[in-house]
Amino acid sequence: MEYKDLCRCFTADIWAGLSPAQRKEACQALEDHFAAEQGRPSKLIILTHFDGACYGCWSPGEDVIQLNESLVNSGAFTYKTLTDQPLPDASLQIFDTVAHEGYHAYQSYAVEHPEAHADKAQLREWRENDAQVSAAEYNYIPFDKDSALYRVQPLERDAFAYGEEKTHEAFGGLTLTDEAQLGYEAYCQNCDFRSYDGALAEARRQNPYALEDMRAQMHENCVRWGLAEEENIGAPTRGEQEAVSAGKTETMPPGAQKIAPAEETAQRSEAAAPAEYLRVQRSHEDGFLDPDESYAVKGLVYGGDGTIHKPSPREQYEQRIADIDESMKGQYEELKSELQSPGSEWTEQQAEGYFDWLQAQESQMKAEARATFEEQTGRTPEQTQGVSMQETVPVRDETAAPGRAQGVSMQEAAPGRDETAAPGQAQGVSMQEAAPEWDETAASKPGEAPKQEETVAAQEDTASPKEEWEESVSY
Repeated sequence: MEYKDLCRCFTADIWAGLSPAQRKEACQALEDHFAAEQGRPSKLIILTHFDGACYGCWSPGEDVIQLNESLVNSGAFTYKTLTDQPLPDASLQIFDTVAHEGYHAYQSYAVEHPEAHADKAQLREWRENDAQVSAAEYNYIPFDKDSALYRVQPLERDAFAYGEEKTHEAFGGLTLTDEAQLGYEAYCQNCDFRSYDGALAEARRQNPYALEDMRAQMHENCVRWGLAEEENIGAPTRGEQEAVSAGKTETMPPGAQKIAPAEETAQRSEAAAPAEYLRVQRSHEDGFLDPDESYAVKGLVYGGDGTIHKPSPREQYEQRIADIDESMKGQYEELKSELQSPGSEWTEQQAEGYFDWLQAQESQMKAEARATFEEQTGRTPEQTQGVSMQETVPVRDETAAPGRAQGVSMQEAAPGRDETAAPGQAQGVSMQEAAPEWDETAASKPGEAPKQEETVAAQEDTASPKEEWEESVSY
């Protein structure tokens, strides 16, 4: 079968008519084609059960490419025992995944056979990104550890670029049926959503030198592990230069300079900083920067007046919680809209399962943010610097949400689906004011401290967040 005809097998209308065995056969033929193009041995395609939104993976230990069995067979992800709604671009995502994971196989091959890859600077990046000395010591950044850095690390940066390039080449110029065209448009939207630009902007919002620090840390680890090459990785690679020329990377913050990762990037003196950095805001906790001392430039915020400010751990924590609330609000609203739309195919069991999964994700992210704050400061978010927990919260209910004093009902501390109060939320101030939720249920008025007996009655009559959510949705 010619490559063009093979590609057509992945258009939505033709893919729908293929049996699971024929789909797997098409994926194997596609991997064989890419392997021949790259000059490496072809890898076996196997179908594996994955829980959640995982497309597939390259398994160098087993020397196979694994694809999500549910996605190939039904076009949908499976969460525990529940199958989600089919993706409109499932077949194109599978095409992309075969190309993407196959490129990971090529990267592994190139690291072992350096003569196979002409760009030695890019190859050096791959080798350092892939370095590992034990199950606990490695340079690769998993998605669940840092989703932004996962996307911009060299191995994923180039595999994503290859997969999307091959998919656009295959389907961008084809005359497609209406169904297939909708699938391609959905694929393009997903590419924009998971773009390199977006991930880099998110990483640099937390740390303007995120890319440089990531590469420096990888190189430093390799030196410590005895795996580093003599040549440092400071100069931009050809891949980076091409990405900049193609508009795939974001420029540095105003006045910032790209510093070679081989240098001590964690110590850049204020005297050597650009003029825009010399006016420093010093009034915030943990934000003091002495002109005569070196400082790390992680977590800086650039003001419109040319000043910079290093947010305190509390400011970073509160911003992270606000970001989580905003992100989850959109997902809950999207789910609610889907359930209430005419002709929705969601069952009550599917909706409850997905809702529980979203809540678990939200709780986990907030717990991680809280743990980071406690690790940085040695205290909980409820405590202020130098003040004990007993002074901040006279009597603490161990089951209470962060910021919730004993005697304040959960409905007043955090109405709606989220049982975790927003950081900094004062007693009697509603979640709507501290961090708006998708549930419009009102709370007590600002500054109003409810009586103990009123609170007990409210707790008895108040439905759980899940019950409130279920009441607001009709199947």
